[in-house]
Amino acid sequence: MNLIRYFLVLVLVGAFFIASLSYRFIAETKITTVNLPERAARTRTESPDSVAISPVVTANNDVTAKHDSVTTHPRRLGGFATRSQEGTDAGDYSGTGAHGSNNCAWYKKPSSPKGPYFLTAVLLVRIYYADLAGLSSREMIQWLHYLKHAGIEHLYVYDAYILRNESQSRALAPYVREGFVTYVDWSHRANPYSIDGTQLSAYQDCITRWGSESVWQTAIDIDEYPFCLTDQKPGFMTRYIKKFASLHPEVSEMTMQNYLFLGKPLPDKEETFLFGKLWRRTRNRGNTLVKPVYKPAHISSAQVHHNALSQGQSMDAPDEQFRMNHYWGARLQNWGEDTPEILAITEKDRSMEPIVREIARCVDSKDDLYKKQWN
Repeated sequence: MNLIRYFLVLVLVGAFFIASLSYRFIAETKITTVNLPERAARTRTESPDSVAISPVVTANNDVTAKHDSVTTHPRRLGGFATRSQEGTDAGDYSGTGAHGSNNCAWYKKPSSPKGPYFLTAVLLVRIYYADLAGLSSREMIQWLHYLKHAGIEHLYVYDAYILRNESQSRALAPYVREGFVTYVDWSHRANPYSIDGTQLSAYQDCITRWGSESVWQTAIDIDEYPFCLTDQKPGFMTRYIKKFASLHPEVSEMTMQNYLFLGKPLPDKEETFLFGKLWRRTRNRGNTLVKPVYKPAHISSAQVHHNALSQGQSMDAPDEQFRMNHYWGARLQNWGEDTPEILAITEKDRSMEPIVREIARCVDSKDDLYKKQWN
């Protein structure tokens, strides 16, 4: 009889313990489920219809007035790594390997929504479904991670959408929250599009507003990839510009020559990265349409290829050291099969492959990198 009583007591104690654990699990699950939508609502990037003055949240949670839709993000818990105006730590990553680090330090390095920075980039973009090149939000995100790998510390995105469902605010929201992207709604300048009224005005606006936060900056498109022929390790662009500037202190603008990657891209089932789909490059410069890396403080007027400088000189980067890989794809063959003419002017070039693999290995936002989407 005593054994039976002892057994019953053990059963009751066990049942009570299991019930308490279940209640705690359910309670925690409810808390998580309730908080997620609230958090999303607080961090969602909105795209207003007009240029009415609205608040900008700065790194210190200060609220200021603005005349265009700009989204930055508050300082993350724990703060950001300190950067000096000289950018002494920019592009410095620990790790091993010929082309990257085993611990993906370049990807894990904290971003800051507010300078000073050594090197930034500005992008004017319109992503739309009818684009014959097929450049979608996916290709923009792939390019964004490539810029991180290159050593770009911050990206200013001017979104020149025409239709509301083209807005890239949703696709870029995680990178705004992270502190890597400042998003600017540029739809009021998008239609009608013009070089002066849409593109140059965006570049000039970026210099006017945030130019003082960057020592160097570049203005490029999402199919344009700065590339160093002698260094593909994380932070390569920062290291090259520092070295170039030390050798040529009189230079305020360094231009990257335009080398085209042409031909029919590999299908998605073989490769999803834009800069992994094309492996044939023009043997010589594709054209004279260079893209600049410049000191914002020395720009009197922003231009697409050569800025008007208030001081200093413009100099080409040597082709054998640094260039721009421009992924044109099949546009010269009317989006069809490869032609003898295209094959004749190109040669195989797989020098980007290690960077493709490094980004695929380190970046954990797989859906952003691989899923074709337009907003």
